[in-house]
Amino acid sequence: MTQSSPKRGPLREESVEALGAVLGLLTHDLRNPLAALSSNVGFLNMMDNSFTEEMREALVDVQLSIEALSRIIDSVELISHDLGGHAAPEPTRLRVADMLKKVLPPVERAAASHGVQVTVEPLDMALERILVGEVYFSRALIALLLNAITAAPPRSTVRLEVVETPGEVVFRVKDDGEALDPNLADAALSAAGQVDIKTKKAGRYSRGLGLYVVVRCAELAGASLRVGSGSKGSVFDLVAKRAT
Repeated sequence: MTQSSPKRGPLREESVEALGAVLGLLTHDLRNPLAALSSNVGFLNMMDNSFTEEMREALVDVQLSIEALSRIIDSVELISHDLGGHAAPEPTRLRVADMLKKVLPPVERAAASHGVQVTVEPLDMALERILVGEVYFSRALIALLLNAITAAPPRSTVRLEVVETPGEVVFRVKDDGEALDPNLADAALSAAGQVDIKTKKAGRYSRGLGLYVVVRCAELAGASLRVGSGSKGSVFDLVAKRAT
């Protein structure tokens, strides 16, 4: 006698926690082939001398795509984290210099592909220490810089200023793109709102859930995002606690 298959409802009938677990499983599965791609690109880069200029440019494009896909997977993992109700990691003392060393290389590669320059000042602030969840703070800063790169006009400069205030270290990101419209801020800083602002220039949409990733990763890192103002362009402050 054959047994009937158990009946399952549509995915929308699952609990929020179950949906988070499914997304977590997908992010895990996606990272494996992406890691294999990255490894093979690294191997091919070691054979650079035997390649034509066109082949080297193609490898650069593949590497940029791998890094972009990795960040999108991070965004899916972020949603999985929130749906699953996981706790934020404990903050640790982190040198600004060490964090910038990790954050800047992929950002600068992305900037070069957009025809945009990234500058950091003042460099002596790199000796400061902050108290944050390292992984989530790094993701927040990368996402903020990439948002600026996406919004900035070609051949312009995205400026990262590291500023000390009482008890805080502020990572101020400036660009010459259109500033976030206050009427679109609620949508731009939410996950679901990305759908609404995607085609609106003043919503400052960027790939991988844009500013939502910045604000949520900042929260999980024990930091915060503040929308600033300037005479022209855009200003955002990613604010971390200064480690004593």
